[in-house]
Amino acid sequence: MKDAKPAVKRRTPARKTTARAGRASSDKGDQDRQGVEQAVVIIHGMGEQRPMEMLRSFVRAVWSTDLELTDPWGGKRTTDPDTGHQINRSWIVPDRRTGSHELRRITTPRSKKGAVHKGLRTDFYELYWADLIRETPAKRLLNWIRGRLFTRWSEVPKDAVGLYILAWVALLFGVAPAIITWAVDIFAVEVAWLPKWALTVWAGIVSLAMSKFLIPYLGDVADYVQATPDTVSRRAAVRQRGFELLKKLNNESGYDRIILVGHSLGSVIGYDLLQMLWADYGPNHRNPRKDPAIGDALDAVGKYALPLGEGGTAGTPIESAEDRAAYRKLQWNLYKLLRRPSKDEPKVLPWKFSDFVSLGSPLTHAEFLIARSEKALGRAVEERLFAMCPPISDKEERATIVYKTDNVRHAHHASVFAATRWTNIYDLGNTWSTGDPFSGKAGGNFGPGVKDIRVKLESKFAGFRSRLFTHTFYWTDLDNSKDAPPHIVALREALDLQRSLETRSK
Repeated sequence: MKDAKPAVKRRTPARKTTARAGRASSDKGDQDRQGVEQAVVIIHGMGEQRPMEMLRSFVRAVWSTDLELTDPWGGKRTTDPDTGHQINRSWIVPDRRTGSHELRRITTPRSKKGAVHKGLRTDFYELYWADLIRETPAKRLLNWIRGRLFTRWSEVPKDAVGLYILAWVALLFGVAPAIITWAVDIFAVEVAWLPKWALTVWAGIVSLAMSKFLIPYLGDVADYVQATPDTVSRRAAVRQRGFELLKKLNNESGYDRIILVGHSLGSVIGYDLLQMLWADYGPNHRNPRKDPAIGDALDAVGKYALPLGEGGTAGTPIESAEDRAAYRKLQWNLYKLLRRPSKDEPKVLPWKFSDFVSLGSPLTHAEFLIARSEKALGRAVEERLFAMCPPISDKEERATIVYKTDNVRHAHHASVFAATRWTNIYDLGNTWSTGDPFSGKAGGNFGPGVKDIRVKLESKFAGFRSRLFTHTFYWTDLDNSKDAPPHIVALREALDLQRSLETRSK
C-alpha cells in the first residue's frame, strides 16, 4: 500500500471586507444590501475660505452631535474634549477624488442596528473653489454693482427692495466723502464743519471696507453670477472642478445616494452643476432608460409640471405642505429607479443625486442677481435655461415632462428636479439689521416643489450674541448643548441621512 500523500492545506482567500469590496458587490435589493454608502458634498460660499474649515464644522453639526445615528457600542462614539459630551466618531482620510491633498474625505462608521440600511456609511466631501476666483479687480466689481443699482425701480423685486435701498445708502455714504474731498482739492473750497483730517479718516475706512469686505466677498459674486468676457473663464473653471468631482462620485459603484449642499454663492454653483450633470446622467435620448417603471415614474412626476407659456396647461397644483410631501415622494421614487441600472441596461449612466439643500441662498433674488429682471428670468425659464421644481411642461396642451424616441420615454433637459428634492433653509430678518439679508424663499422663483424652511439664527461677534448678520451660522450651535437647536434639527431633516422614505432593514 502506497503511502498517502500529505494533505496540502490550500489557503482560501479571505473575504474582502473593505469599502472597495463593498462597492463591487451586487445590488440585492434595497432592504437586504450590506455596506451601503452615501456621499454628502458641501459647496462653500463667498469669501476667502480655508480648505476643510466649513466641512469640519458642518460634519460636527449633522453627524458628530447627532447620537440618533449610532449606538453607543462598538467604538462608534467618543468624548468631545471641548464639551465633555458624547459624540459620534469620524475620520479624516486621504481621497484622490478631490484632486487636492488639501481636501480630504471625512468618513463615518457604519450605521446602528435598526437603521434603514444595515451598515449604512456616509462620506463627506468639500467642493472647494475659492482659489479659482481670486483678486477680483475693483473696476469689475464696481461695474457689476452699478448694473444692479441703476435698475428701474419697477424692476426691483419686492423682496430685494430693502437691500436695494441699503445699497444706495452705503454707496452715498462711501462716495460722498470722495466727492467732497475732490471739490476741496480742485476748487480750493473750505468746509469749516468738515476738516480735512476727517475726510482722510473716512476715506481710509471706505478703502478698508473695499479691500476687506466688498472685493473678497462681493467680488466672488461679481465674478460668478453673470457671464461677461472677463468672467467666463473663471466660471468655467469653478464648474469644471465641481463637475469632475461629482462625476467621479456618481460613477462610484459603492455610492447609491449623493446629497449636494450649497451655502450662499455655493448654492448657485450647486444649482448650475445639477443642471449640467442631468444633461449627461438624466434619462434622456442620449442615456435612454428603457425600464417601463422609469417611464411610469416620469409620467407620475410630470402630472405636477408647471405650464409652458401663459396659455399652457398646468399640472396638479402644489398648494399645501401635504401636496409638496406627495410630490417629494414621487421625486424620491424616481431617484431610486435611476440610481441603479438594471441588468438589461449595463451601459446606461445612473443618477444618484437625491437631494439639493441650499443654505442662505441668494437664489431668492434670482430675478435681480442672475437675471436682469423678473421678466428676463421668466423668459429664461421658458427657454429651459433655468430648471424649475416641479419642472415646466414639455408641451403646452397637457402637463408632462416626457418626450419619446423609439417608443422610450425620456425627461427633457430642464427637469432635474423631477428626481432631486430641493430643500431651502433661510433666515430672513428685516433685511436691514437682523437675520441673513442674502437669504429668503427659493420657491417664489423656482416653483412650489421647493421646500422652504425658515429658521431663526443668532450670530456671535466679540463675545456678544445678536441677530446681526447670521449668514454664516446655519450649522453653528452657539450653546454646544446636548439637544440640537431648531435650525440644526431642520438641517438634519433636510439631509435625511437615515433615508426616512425607505423601508427599514430587519
